[in-house]
Amino acid sequence: RSSLSVKGNKALFEVEEGQTKRVMLRDATQKAMFVINHEHKEVVVMPDQQPKGEGPNQERFRAELAEQLAKLPPEKRARMEQTMLAQQPAAAKKPVTTWEKKDGPARTVSGFSCVDYVIKRDGVVAGEGCFASWKDVGVPVKEYVAAMRVALPAEAQGEVDDMSAAPGLVVWRTRTLPGGTRSEMTLKSISGATQPAAKFELPKGYAQRTLSEVMNRGLPSQKP
Repeated sequence: RSSLSVKGNKALFEVEEGQTKRVMLRDATQKAMFVINHEHKEVVVMPDQQPKGEGPNQERFRAELAEQLAKLPPEKRARMEQTMLAQQPAAAKKPVTTWEKKDGPARTVSGFSCVDYVIKRDGVVAGEGCFASWKDVGVPVKEYVAAMRVALPAEAQGEVDDMSAAPGLVVWRTRTLPGGTRSEMTLKSISGATQPAAKFELPKGYAQRTLSEVMNRGLPSQKP
């Protein structure tokens, strides 16, 4: 069981698995996820993955290149820029998601009336979903999409684009993952109620760790 709350530029994930509860806070401004470990009184910082080719080194390279190009005569600079543009790799094509309505009447899931669709990516079946109309859900699609842009990192923003184009809010869904694994999700409830700001603050006094520090904790030291 999991819950997601969003306020401003922060999203709080609370996940319960048996007796274990995990708490994660995402800050869209800092572009990072903070995993809160109450047992060890620490916060593990997990920055978003940088798009390929991005980062401080790439930014510095672009700045130095621009400086060198500015020193060239206009005609030569134009030829160089045109050559560099032609050598850039083509951007990865975003998969096209489509929704095909299934035969049959609407059904009820968690109190929501929804209609079943087959979900396809580039024409290949990627799962199924039961979608409730935004009017029946009671949460405007623009507010929901804006909240999910806060909650999800840059590499998952394509899913947010799909949400805004979908036939409604998915309240039940099956998904086929890489390797053939099948997952299932059911929405239990959704609300636009105001959340207290304190709920989205990191606990005071907790040590901040990197993921590598946590993974290496307890490993035997390597002697030369």
